[in-house]
Amino acid sequence: MIRSPNRLHKAIDIASDEARPLAVRLIAYRMAIRCIWGIRCLGLVTYRQKLAELKRAGPFTNSAQRAVRDQDRQQAQATWSAMVETGGWLARASASIDELIPFDQLCDILAVNPVHRAEAREVAEQFRHTIDGLLWSGGVFEDSAHHRSGRRTRWDAGPFSVAMNFAMNDFMLNNPDAVPDPFAPDGPFYGAPRRYQADDGTTFIQRPGLTVHRADGSTRVIERKPEVSRG
Repeated sequence: MIRSPNRLHKAIDIASDEARPLAVRLIAYRMAIRCIWGIRCLGLVTYRQKLAELKRAGPFTNSAQRAVRDQDRQQAQATWSAMVETGGWLARASASIDELIPFDQLCDILAVNPVHRAEAREVAEQFRHTIDGLLWSGGVFEDSAHHRSGRRTRWDAGPFSVAMNFAMNDFMLNNPDAVPDPFAPDGPFYGAPRRYQADDGTTFIQRPGLTVHRADGSTRVIERKPEVSRG
């Protein structure tokens, strides 16, 4: 991971330079986003430790706790923006990547283990663009050459895989009508309780309607009122 702020800025400059070869920009982007994601992960651990220390110190640390939370929130927002921007750039550059970067070279850039490349190629062929298949399949191919020479999981994905997931999450949050409602009938979460937060911060839970079966074979759905969530 890049440890110098100057080197991070240099990597970002290279990644943003459209005059450079696309392969070089990809490498620089991966270096930069890996650093940004690493800083966020480390910062989250530090935040939790600091907050726990302040809570143990007693109620007179409330203002310090708020300051720590605000700082963590700012870092989280900055990381979110960087990840979403990178994921969006990858999506826009997918066609150019297919045209300009051969499959094996792309695998080299993404550190895909050679023993996984036959399978990676089969997966990639099922997607519109090669890089989509290498990154969207749970992040199991990116950095597989560095992860005990094995496969990664979605929760231990490489930097580009993480960025693509961020970009998709951001898209779904800002375009809720673009995907079917998973809680609607026939949806994967139909019948599951839904939690949401009101403007005042109160969290509610909306339980699914109660289906009443009548003796004549008909049914009736009784909608339940939202309940305040206790935990």
